[in-house]
Amino acid sequence: MAELEAICGGMKDAGTGTFQVVLDAFVGWDKEYQVIERVVESSGRPATFTLASGNDGPPRWRKVLDMIDRTHANGGKATAQIMPRPIGLIAGLELTVHPFILCPSWAKIADLPIDEQVKAMRDPELRAALISEDFEPGHPFNALARDWNWLFPLDNPPDYAPPKEMSMAGQAAAKGCTPQEIAYDRLLETDGKGLFLAALGNYENGTLASAHELLSHPHCIPGLGDGGAHYGAICDASYSTYLLTQYVRNPKAERFELAEAVHMLSHKAAKAVGLDERGLLKPGAKADINVIDLEKLQLHLPEIVRDLPAGGQRLHQRATGYDATIVSGEIIRRFDQSTGARPGRLIRGA
Repeated sequence: MAELEAICGGMKDAGTGTFQVVLDAFVGWDKEYQVIERVVESSGRPATFTLASGNDGPPRWRKVLDMIDRTHANGGKATAQIMPRPIGLIAGLELTVHPFILCPSWAKIADLPIDEQVKAMRDPELRAALISEDFEPGHPFNALARDWNWLFPLDNPPDYAPPKEMSMAGQAAAKGCTPQEIAYDRLLETDGKGLFLAALGNYENGTLASAHELLSHPHCIPGLGDGGAHYGAICDASYSTYLLTQYVRNPKAERFELAEAVHMLSHKAAKAVGLDERGLLKPGAKADINVIDLEKLQLHLPEIVRDLPAGGQRLHQRATGYDATIVSGEIIRRFDQSTGARPGRLIRGA
């Protein structure tokens, strides 16, 4: 801790900077939040961190909100970043993880092209082996694709708040079979293209009620993403569009007013990292604007694209309904298509 405080002391000397950290909630918030409090107190700089609810168990996150309020009461500034939808992975045969990747028999076909894998999976003997085998030790991400109670189909348009009965476990209970069979058959029925959503957290009791309550707190903002990591398993950047479609437009959801949601995504989020003049429409402010057709706004199913060095793949997700995106006064996208303009610049501090 002393080393961390010393490093963050550089922000105090510079008079700028924000401390961002992912705390280990499994250790316990009482212990982990002390990291935030000590750095904020010693450096005098703001902090931001990821906060989420579990899917099961008591809502421990309410205690963290009290801690954040205490920080502000003491003159500090801490902001929690909240994912507006379940925190999770996307699984599929072409992606980093899928429900059978660490089964011993999968090794027999792991290196085959997808179409040949699917052909092999139609063999009754291989099917029987894969749906009965347990996982072997491996990367912990892989096991997350077998949490059957929280593994859901992800179709087009993607449903990030599916009913519990749509989980692999829920469908299996209704059909009187195993979750493995449901997942296996989905892969065959989609010729290996079917995707799954592994909802790891922020989906407390199968609803987004906790996410809504968290986002309603004055010191919480929408956020979260793996910038550069887990390209083949995570696709979080679309959460901003989801916040508008789910919490503003969906009449069945707990809602925010449009102006409140836009404020969360723009000025409130910018202020959390010291960009006080961003996210405002006023003379002299930076002219970054989205013109949105709210009724047509839609997220599409994540796609696999191979445009990274050496043919590396990543998940890409399109959204439609953005009539124009303006950066520094120039239109960079018009009706969901790039104009080729690139006026944006890297922001170096507040």
